[in-house]
Amino acid sequence: MYVRPGSLNQRTYRPRDVPRAISGQVERGRPTVPQAEIAGGCGLRARGTVERARSGEGEDTTSRAHRGPLNPPLRTGISGVKGLLTQVSGWPQPRPTGPQQVLKTQPRRPGERGPRPEPSAPRAPPRGRLGPGRRPSWSRVSGEARLPRAGPGQPDPGEPRDADRRSGLSKSRGHPLSEPSMEDAWEDPTTFTAQSLPSDPRLLATVTNAYLGTRVYHDTLHVSGLYNGAGGGTHRAILPSPLNVKLEAPAETEKQMEETFALDTNTGSFLHTLGSSSFQACQRIYAHRTLPHILAFSVSIARLDAGSSPVTVLLRSSFSLESPDLDLHLGPDFQGFRYLYGHTLTPEQPGGPRQEVHMLWTPVPLTLTLGEHEKNRTWDFLTVVGSSQAEAQAYLQEALQLQARGSLYPAHAQSWAQLWAGCGLDVVGPLPLRQALRGSLYYLLSALPQPGALGYVCHGLSPGGLSNGSQEECYWGHVFWDQDLWMFPNILIFHPEAARAILEYRIRTLSGALENARNLGYQGAKFAWESAGSGLEVCPEDIYGAQEIHINGAVLLAFQLYYDTTQDLQLFREAGGWDVVSAVAEFWCSRVEWSSREKQYHLRGVMPPDEFHSGVNNSTYTNVLVQTSLHFAAGLAEDLGLPVPNQWLVVADKIKVPFDPERNFHPEFDGYEPGEEVKQADVVLLGYPVPFPLSPDVRRKNLEMYEAVTSPQGPAMTWSMFAVGWMELKDPLRARRLLDRSLTNVTEPFKVWTENADGSGAVNFLTGMGGFLQAVLFGTTGLRVTRAGMTFDPLCPAGVSGVCVSGISYQGNKLNFIISEDSMTVEVTAQAGPWAPLLEAELWPSQVRLPLLPGHKASFPHSAGRIQRSLPELPAALTPRISQEKL
Repeated sequence: MYVRPGSLNQRTYRPRDVPRAISGQVERGRPTVPQAEIAGGCGLRARGTVERARSGEGEDTTSRAHRGPLNPPLRTGISGVKGLLTQVSGWPQPRPTGPQQVLKTQPRRPGERGPRPEPSAPRAPPRGRLGPGRRPSWSRVSGEARLPRAGPGQPDPGEPRDADRRSGLSKSRGHPLSEPSMEDAWEDPTTFTAQSLPSDPRLLATVTNAYLGTRVYHDTLHVSGLYNGAGGGTHRAILPSPLNVKLEAPAETEKQMEETFALDTNTGSFLHTLGSSSFQACQRIYAHRTLPHILAFSVSIARLDAGSSPVTVLLRSSFSLESPDLDLHLGPDFQGFRYLYGHTLTPEQPGGPRQEVHMLWTPVPLTLTLGEHEKNRTWDFLTVVGSSQAEAQAYLQEALQLQARGSLYPAHAQSWAQLWAGCGLDVVGPLPLRQALRGSLYYLLSALPQPGALGYVCHGLSPGGLSNGSQEECYWGHVFWDQDLWMFPNILIFHPEAARAILEYRIRTLSGALENARNLGYQGAKFAWESAGSGLEVCPEDIYGAQEIHINGAVLLAFQLYYDTTQDLQLFREAGGWDVVSAVAEFWCSRVEWSSREKQYHLRGVMPPDEFHSGVNNSTYTNVLVQTSLHFAAGLAEDLGLPVPNQWLVVADKIKVPFDPERNFHPEFDGYEPGEEVKQADVVLLGYPVPFPLSPDVRRKNLEMYEAVTSPQGPAMTWSMFAVGWMELKDPLRARRLLDRSLTNVTEPFKVWTENADGSGAVNFLTGMGGFLQAVLFGTTGLRVTRAGMTFDPLCPAGVSGVCVSGISYQGNKLNFIISEDSMTVEVTAQAGPWAPLLEAELWPSQVRLPLLPGHKASFPHSAGRIQRSLPELPAALTPRISQEKL
């Protein structure tokens, strides 16, 4: 990304390393595993309840106080995915190891991992950004440009800034995977605890919901869709955060205190605890799950001894009423809450509206005191944000009603419990892998609305999420292909409603995409490489908006995946989805050129995902996406009863896809020579996530050729896609090695991902998390959604002996998958309604068909196959015998 130090007209660019003999078993009796455990996300079963402090006597002048015990986090008992597999598959049951403990991040053992040395190889240039005054240098390939290397005395592109080095970015890295121990299966991977905070504040945990987001102890919060700045300067507007409050002990007791910080993913809460022999104080920070216009923190004090002296804690606040992006004014208090309102300074487009923002918050005192006769007490502090004064006040009233019933936090925690009960992803494997999965899923789910929430409007998902994106960070909150290719598949498979809202963002911004195409001289729609509110191109460097047209293919791939998964024709027939699909098809047909010499269509002057090369002809990845887009558009037109333009079929059939028959691999573009360094995953995206048929030999050759030349500074999702490829080819050792490389982007202690393995680039990098989640979610299961059904072909990478995925959505059905080293179990746990079709699993090559009836399990040895709508019954003589042995 780029930042603007000093003058608003001066740009300095920060690097980005991204663009970036078969038998079956059917159980018809009662389940062998309690339904609550299955629904609870791979054996994650909530034990205990959310307890809120009872109402106290009287009213604090600055906050509503409650009397009662401290509010413990909603703990999730982890019987372990291994325990679930034991009950299902008969795995040996480990010996109980005593009471559960909250996971605490352990210091590195001597010799385990020291500070990361500065890489000697030059780093990749910025993704989507050229530095001031820098121009591509043309190489020997006609039409190819390569970003220049650094000159003498200058940092290489991607070199961390001095400030980054001072902040210790190369430290606090994630641990490489180790062989799993029996204890790993019983450790709690859901709570990340430490005795101190990371030295780099960018790596602090985030608390977000679908409307508001912030990093803990950060002076800024962001509002979804609230941008300030014109054109390429538009960025998330900074709203000062009243949550920037730190709990401290008085000086006289500070030395006696024990201090912990924890991110509890079970409840979407960040906890800061101070404890001594006489009392315990706890601060809880959260973005309310059911009231997305609410951010909150609470402070609880509990007496632990028989003493009666008052207990006082300090609240250190760094709140300021100023913002560089908003014209703010302090209004009259409302029911004891402070009131701030204003509007953005500069609209994205000339003449556009300046967006309003209104905020109410609880005043924060300097101290809180537990009285001499009180055993415990809790104070709540609310921040409410809306687009109008009336909206903010209405949400405040709703929050106060919950608070009066003692349900403000319990309602939030219960919503998270319901969310986790509806989806889960866990493995029998190393604890760092399990933690990375849980953390990645938590941060991604935090960006989404609660399932079933009404009125949600998605303004796009940016690489750093809603907690980041100010003028000097994380690509200023712009929306890239990251949303459509890297995050979307995970969201769709668990929460189709949220996935549809993301597609509706693309539909709403179609007018901007149409104008982008006109500005480039083409028909149809060209979605912005960087998009904000309008859909117009807001990338500050023209080369990326003009050449990285593969984003069109990523957008349509998301629409295609959604349609195959949900069969939701209404989105396309009535809600504008067809307009997007047809407009992209028209763009492709106007953008290609006919080669009379080769008798093929060419796509010239593009930049592929590998941004080391620009202005190339016939990017293999981009051209395959053209073909995929046009085939989808033609098939969808038939389903809608619309005529199919013949040109779509002709271009799809005759567009060039470069292939080298001598070396048996796909060159990245015309003129690519083996051995040329590439920036990130490009051709290896063919097969997955791009559905392009490849023989095993060609798939293997593509992986081998490009793994050897991919920049070692490539972003996390690069290695995730290599891992998927090796799982497709049934190479568990190589798959494991590439998963290891992905995890070098995970930082301790709160599992925040950085864009680059050295800590530079975007933080809370949802793009990398999305690629990593896909590697496990789609790689280990082999799940691929097509028009014909959902295929599977499981494989556990080395060091992983089991995988459990719960809450998979497919055409109105919810399914759980449990994979061991030699078997697979599938269960339909719920159906959305009578319209949801009955499903069956067809195993290959035997053609055995197992009915998937709701509440029943089908278990079989590892096999490829497909989950599909139930087909008419075959004659008994043609039906293979199915084993009826109990699981």
